[in-house]
Amino acid sequence: MDAYYKALPKLVFQTFDTSCWAAVLESWIGALPGRKWHPSQAELIEMYPDKTYGDGSVIPSELEGEIASISGMASEWIGPSSFTAEYLARKLSTFGHLVIGFNRGRRGGHVVVCYGVGRPTGYQQLVSVMDPSNGDGGFRNREFGNFAGISSQGNKIFVGWPKPGLDPKYF
Repeated sequence: MDAYYKALPKLVFQTFDTSCWAAVLESWIGALPGRKWHPSQAELIEMYPDKTYGDGSVIPSELEGEIASISGMASEWIGPSSFTAEYLARKLSTFGHLVIGFNRGRRGGHVVVCYGVGRPTGYQQLVSVMDPSNGDGGFRNREFGNFAGISSQGNKIFVGWPKPGLDPKYF
Protein backbone atom coordinates (compact mmCIF):
# COMPACT_ATOMS: atom_id res chain seq x y z
CA MET A 1 0.00 0.00 0.00
CA ASP A 2 1.45 3.37 -0.98
CA ALA A 3 -1.58 5.64 -0.58
CA TYR A 4 -3.86 6.38 2.36
CA TYR A 5 -5.85 9.40 3.53
CA LYS A 6 -7.50 10.38 6.79
CA ALA A 7 -10.03 13.19 7.27
CA LEU A 8 -8.60 16.69 7.30
CA PRO A 9 -7.41 17.71 10.77
CA LYS A 10 -8.25 21.11 12.24
CA LEU A 11 -6.42 23.92 10.46
CA VAL A 12 -4.33 25.80 13.03
CA PHE A 13 -1.88 28.51 12.01
CA GLN A 14 1.06 29.18 14.29
CA THR A 15 0.78 32.30 16.43
CA PHE A 16 4.54 32.92 16.52
CA ASP A 17 7.30 32.20 14.00
CA THR A 18 8.53 29.38 16.23
CA SER A 19 5.29 27.87 17.54
CA CYS A 20 4.63 25.36 14.74
CA TRP A 21 5.03 22.53 17.24
CA ALA A 22 2.23 23.87 19.48
CA ALA A 23 -0.09 24.60 16.54
CA VAL A 24 0.49 21.07 15.24
CA LEU A 25 -0.21 19.50 18.63
CA GLU A 26 -3.45 21.47 18.94
CA SER A 27 -4.52 20.18 15.52
CA TRP A 28 -3.27 16.62 16.04
CA ILE A 29 -4.82 16.16 19.50
CA GLY A 30 -8.07 17.57 18.13
CA ALA A 31 -8.08 14.91 15.38
CA LEU A 32 -7.90 12.03 17.85
CA PRO A 33 -11.32 10.42 18.37
CA GLY A 34 -12.81 10.51 21.84
CA ARG A 35 -10.27 12.90 23.36
CA LYS A 36 -11.54 14.95 26.29
CA TRP A 37 -8.45 17.15 26.49
CA HIS A 38 -8.22 19.73 23.70
CA PRO A 39 -5.42 22.16 24.55
CA SER A 40 -4.96 25.32 22.54
CA GLN A 41 -1.67 26.40 21.03
CA ALA A 42 -1.34 29.06 23.75
CA GLU A 43 -1.94 26.50 26.51
CA LEU A 44 0.67 24.15 25.04
CA ILE A 45 3.27 26.94 24.82
CA GLU A 46 2.57 27.80 28.46
CA MET A 47 2.80 24.13 29.53
CA TYR A 48 6.26 23.51 28.05
CA PRO A 49 8.56 26.51 28.59
CA ASP A 50 11.40 24.18 29.60
CA LYS A 51 11.00 22.10 26.41
CA THR A 52 11.81 24.97 24.06
CA TYR A 53 14.78 27.08 23.11
CA GLY A 54 14.87 30.76 24.07
CA ASP A 55 13.17 31.70 20.80
CA GLY A 56 10.17 29.43 21.57
CA SER A 57 11.00 26.67 19.10
CA VAL A 58 10.74 23.14 20.47
CA ILE A 59 13.92 21.26 21.32
CA PRO A 60 13.71 18.34 18.85
CA SER A 61 14.58 15.65 21.40
CA GLU A 62 11.75 16.91 23.66
CA LEU A 63 9.15 15.87 21.08
CA GLU A 64 9.58 12.25 22.14
CA GLY A 65 9.77 12.86 25.88
CA GLU A 66 7.20 14.50 28.15
CA ILE A 67 5.45 16.23 25.26
CA ALA A 68 4.73 12.89 23.56
CA SER A 69 3.80 11.22 26.83
CA ILE A 70 1.28 13.86 27.90
CA SER A 71 -0.10 14.15 24.36
CA GLY A 72 -0.64 10.38 24.07
CA MET A 73 1.89 9.94 21.29
CA ALA A 74 4.19 7.08 20.36
CA SER A 75 7.11 8.10 18.17
CA GLU A 76 10.33 7.25 16.45
CA TRP A 77 13.14 8.96 14.55
CA ILE A 78 13.70 7.53 11.08
CA GLY A 79 16.24 8.14 8.36
CA PRO A 80 15.11 9.93 5.19
CA SER A 81 15.49 6.70 3.19
CA SER A 82 12.84 5.07 5.45
CA PHE A 83 10.46 8.01 5.01
CA THR A 84 8.49 6.45 2.15
CA ALA A 85 4.92 6.38 0.90
CA GLU A 86 4.61 2.79 2.12
CA TYR A 87 5.85 3.73 5.61
CA LEU A 88 3.44 6.68 5.89
CA ALA A 89 0.46 4.75 4.47
CA ARG A 90 1.06 1.91 6.95
CA LYS A 91 1.28 4.30 9.93
CA LEU A 92 -1.76 6.32 8.82
CA SER A 93 -3.93 3.25 8.23
CA THR A 94 -2.87 1.57 11.48
CA PHE A 95 -2.76 4.51 13.89
CA GLY A 96 -4.22 7.69 12.37
CA HIS A 97 -2.89 11.21 11.83
CA LEU A 98 0.88 11.64 12.15
CA VAL A 99 3.10 14.38 13.54
CA ILE A 100 6.20 14.91 11.41
CA GLY A 101 9.23 16.94 12.51
CA PHE A 102 11.91 17.69 9.93
CA ASN A 103 14.48 20.18 8.70
CA ARG A 104 13.24 22.52 6.00
CA GLY A 105 16.59 24.01 5.06
CA ARG A 106 17.52 27.62 5.80
CA ARG A 107 14.29 28.06 7.73
CA GLY A 108 15.30 25.37 10.26
CA GLY A 109 13.17 22.72 11.92
CA HIS A 110 9.45 22.46 11.33
CA VAL A 111 6.52 20.31 12.44
CA VAL A 112 3.36 19.39 10.48
CA VAL A 113 0.36 17.04 10.76
CA CYS A 114 0.29 14.38 8.05
CA TYR A 115 -3.19 13.26 7.03
CA GLY A 116 -2.36 11.44 3.81
CA VAL A 117 0.03 10.15 1.23
CA GLY A 118 -0.61 9.33 -2.40
CA ARG A 119 -0.99 10.93 -5.81
CA PRO A 120 -3.55 13.71 -5.25
CA THR A 121 -2.51 15.46 -8.47
CA GLY A 122 -2.34 12.19 -10.40
CA TYR A 123 1.39 12.34 -11.05
CA GLN A 124 3.95 11.96 -8.28
CA GLN A 125 3.76 10.66 -4.73
CA LEU A 126 3.10 13.52 -2.31
CA VAL A 127 2.70 13.89 1.44
CA SER A 128 -0.54 15.68 2.39
CA VAL A 129 -0.11 17.85 5.48
CA MET A 130 -1.67 20.51 7.64
CA ASP A 131 1.16 23.02 7.67
CA PRO A 132 0.77 25.69 10.37
CA SER A 133 3.16 28.14 8.64
CA ASN A 134 1.97 31.68 8.17
CA GLY A 135 2.19 32.57 4.51
CA ASP A 136 2.65 29.21 2.78
CA GLY A 137 0.80 27.01 5.23
CA GLY A 138 -2.61 25.40 5.16
CA PHE A 139 -3.58 22.04 3.69
CA ARG A 140 -0.72 21.31 1.31
CA ASN A 141 0.79 18.50 -0.71
CA ARG A 142 4.56 18.37 -0.22
CA GLU A 143 7.22 16.43 -2.10
CA PHE A 144 9.18 13.82 -0.18
CA GLY A 145 12.34 15.84 -0.83
CA ASN A 146 10.97 18.61 1.41
CA PHE A 147 11.40 16.36 4.46
CA ALA A 148 15.07 16.39 5.45
CA GLY A 149 16.47 14.95 8.66
CA ILE A 150 17.24 17.16 11.66
CA SER A 151 21.01 17.39 12.12
CA SER A 152 20.90 17.42 15.94
CA GLN A 153 19.02 14.11 15.78
CA GLY A 154 21.44 12.25 13.53
CA ASN A 155 19.79 13.61 10.37
CA LYS A 156 16.55 11.78 11.18
CA ILE A 157 12.90 12.73 10.78
CA PHE A 158 10.50 12.63 13.73
CA VAL A 159 7.28 10.67 13.27
CA GLY A 160 4.61 10.52 15.98
CA TRP A 161 1.27 8.70 16.03
CA PRO A 162 -1.52 8.05 18.55
CA LYS A 163 -0.37 5.61 21.18
CA PRO A 164 -2.64 2.55 21.23
CA GLY A 165 -4.52 1.70 24.40
CA LEU A 166 -4.92 5.16 25.88
CA ASP A 167 -7.59 5.56 28.55
CA PRO A 168 -10.30 7.69 26.89
CA LYS A 169 -11.49 8.86 30.33
CA TYR A 170 -8.29 10.90 30.64
CA PHE A 171 -7.39 11.54 27.05
